[in-house]
Amino acid sequence: MKRVFLTLLLLSVVASSLCGCNADYIKALIGPRSSVSFDTKCDVTVPTQTVAYAGKAQEPKTPQRDGYEFLGWFIGDEKWSFSGHSVTEDITLSARWSPIEYTIKYLYLPSETAPVLFNNTLTDKYTIESSPNLYVPNNFGAYAFSGWYSNPELTEAVTSIPLGSFGDKTLYAKWEINGMNPSIGNSGIDLPLVDIEPG
Repeated sequence: MKRVFLTLLLLSVVASSLCGCNADYIKALIGPRSSVSFDTKCDVTVPTQTVAYAGKAQEPKTPQRDGYEFLGWFIGDEKWSFSGHSVTEDITLSARWSPIEYTIKYLYLPSETAPVLFNNTLTDKYTIESSPNLYVPNNFGAYAFSGWYSNPELTEAVTSIPLGSFGDKTLYAKWEINGMNPSIGNSGIDLPLVDIEPG
């Protein structure tokens, strides 16, 4: 093994003197290889790559992370270019992510086509890193707001959107009157229109 190494070294020196090869070429031929590790900042694993001196790392498949948009691979504040940057030492590339902004859609009535008492739809924004306070509409007339639900049948109550949630949400309001639940657009009984300001 030692004899093979010495032979390669001699050939490299000769080649360098004959064709003017630079030191980087010699290192690429007989020098050490570098490792490129990937820190995804999540539970996705990207295999470490071994690259010849001054060679190029191969761009891995884009990792997926719920609630986030992938911005690329970075070393510090510099975005790594797999086509432009060469590897000359062991490095770790870190994934950078940006939380996706999702929409919370509040429907005062279970159907968007139901009679409009007042502003029927309200929207808000949130991300996986936030835990928004749910909007609480004012009572109006004899009708009292009784909570938000994730389905128009008003069977799945939603009291919060916990930290770590993601995806667009549509919430449906439930109203009560005199201890009863006036069904809106589900049983054929429409909540009567009232000329009363919210308050």
